[in-house]
Amino acid sequence: MFRACLTVFLIAMACASCSVAAGAQPATGEVVRRILNARDTIQFSGVQVVVRPSVAGLESVTRRVHYGGSGMFRIETVSSGGDVTHIMVGRTGSFEHYVPELGIAFVGDGFEGILPVIDERIRDLVSSARVDPPKSGSVLGRPAVVLSGEDRWGRRATVWVDADHWVVLRAELSQSAGNADLLMFFTEVDFGPPDPSVFGVPYPPDTKVFRTRADFLLTLDLGIAARRLGFAPFYPAFVPPGLAYAGSELIQDGGLPTLHTRYAGKGKLISLFQRAVSRPSLSRAPVRIKRPLPEGLLGYEWQVDGVEVIMLVPKDSDESQVQAMGRSLVRFSL
Repeated sequence: MFRACLTVFLIAMACASCSVAAGAQPATGEVVRRILNARDTIQFSGVQVVVRPSVAGLESVTRRVHYGGSGMFRIETVSSGGDVTHIMVGRTGSFEHYVPELGIAFVGDGFEGILPVIDERIRDLVSSARVDPPKSGSVLGRPAVVLSGEDRWGRRATVWVDADHWVVLRAELSQSAGNADLLMFFTEVDFGPPDPSVFGVPYPPDTKVFRTRADFLLTLDLGIAARRLGFAPFYPAFVPPGLAYAGSELIQDGGLPTLHTRYAGKGKLISLFQRAVSRPSLSRAPVRIKRPLPEGLLGYEWQVDGVEVIMLVPKDSDESQVQAMGRSLVRFSL
């Protein structure tokens, strides 16, 4: 994903390349070529901070990264308290994603090596990009080549590329004149070869390993939600054909923490809401909600073992499949 975004952005820059005077920085096209040539051979370690949007606005994520050449990498996501929350290790044709907090991992094949040096939001800058000639600069006290480009919305991207190793060490996105948002920056780098042991299998033998991303993501989301909600949520063992798990979020509903899970596909969306509320008047099987709902939706509510459940479905949903999904709820457990 990062590799694709970086490639597209840099190719857009290459299209706008121009030659510069002798003794100045290489032309944009040559800078692009050197970055892309380095991505599979570079060996380095560093601490990287990525700024990304969240419910609360912008949040920063700290990663410890290691690259060993030949497509090998290790990325550790670190919490503000210094705990490692995610570990991803990639090798030629395979990768593992381990979550120490839950003791689960996902193992996949065919995953391209990625260079974690630029944020996904750079993809927004490739349309109608206008790119300036490269300039000299510095980053982390090291000589750098600075590339800047402007998109059709007037936002400006600037990246600082290490002039010796051709790794992007800093990226900014300016929403308006004089107002730059950091997308990514390294706080430290070491261009020596990492210890080969860091590229080993990142999880212990007793880890629960998933081979499908959907099952892994569902377990990851519900496992984290269970810790924050204070109760183990439910998930449907049956989902109508054509629909699949599409993510979760924690919200506040009536002042109570509530888990919202989504199942989507074929242009349809089913939302499932759960919160720890005991209402004796509620049925133990899905019952149609009679109060007004947003246009085009039907609602069902019931309770299971002290958890209130509300399900919103499109009006044209098959009633038998909706009932089957509601009655198939299983308590989550690792």
